[in-house]
Amino acid sequence: MGALYTQIGTRCNRQTQTGLESAVDAFQRAAGVLNYLKETFTHTPSYDMSPAMLSVLVKMMLAQAQESMFEKVCLPGIQNEFFMLVKVAQEAAKVAEVYRQLHAAMSQEPVKENIPYSWASVAYVKAHHYVALAHYFAATLLIDHQLKPGADVDHQEKCLSQLYDRMPEGMTPLATLKNHGQRMLLGKGHLHRAIGFHEESLREANLCKKLRDIQVLRDVLCAAHQRTQLKYNQHREDDDLLNLVAAPNVLGEQWEPAVWACAAGAGGHSCTSRWLFAHPGRSRGHTRLVPPALDVVTHLQF
Repeated sequence: MGALYTQIGTRCNRQTQTGLESAVDAFQRAAGVLNYLKETFTHTPSYDMSPAMLSVLVKMMLAQAQESMFEKVCLPGIQNEFFMLVKVAQEAAKVAEVYRQLHAAMSQEPVKENIPYSWASVAYVKAHHYVALAHYFAATLLIDHQLKPGADVDHQEKCLSQLYDRMPEGMTPLATLKNHGQRMLLGKGHLHRAIGFHEESLREANLCKKLRDIQVLRDVLCAAHQRTQLKYNQHREDDDLLNLVAAPNVLGEQWEPAVWACAAGAGGHSCTSRWLFAHPGRSRGHTRLVPPALDVVTHLQF
């Protein structure tokens, strides 16, 4: 059943809101089925059904659900507006984080020996691609938007403070919003980091033969890298390397993707409509909306 849901998720029309909602639903259902197997069947006939392997597959499904939700947010287009850019930057950071966790899980022995190299490469590429996008959108909101008369300064300050776990030394959210020079320095710092992450995702994609053969993947990675490089070049100055600010990490939304809960009924195992969440300060089973996510590469299935 879990494999069937992954097939459904990969075949949804990702050019429509309805199709993306169906993809999210399918990947979350797949995660629920796999999670049920992990928690229920302790004596497995083979390693591919072991708790360690099933945990990786659950992470894989949730990462793809997160990514699909981000794509749903971006489908109507990303407006160059401060609060929209904050949201997109945070959502990109969240997708990057779930793929980073997935790649870390795939890299552990003995799981590593039982996972196709191309799967681990996709997770690594996506983790770096999305963190680059997070830095790019953070840079855009800093460079392209200045405080204007009548702007909601308190709201902008709150959003900017929630974007980071810490501000660079000597900077505060409010002072940065009001100071054009600080905004430019921090924005270019984000672009510099974004370029590095883009280059790393391209490097990894070139190392894996299967990924090298996916032209749409190469096109997306190259286009994102070129867009970031172009924006950096537009604002680059001769002394940037001397004055460059070390941009902090962009934080994603502080909640986890949902898993469809599976319950054993009289007729066997079935997926119910109850969500399971891991969220600070909230008990499991508390209903929450899932944060959005962006897809650029073919989805994994098994």
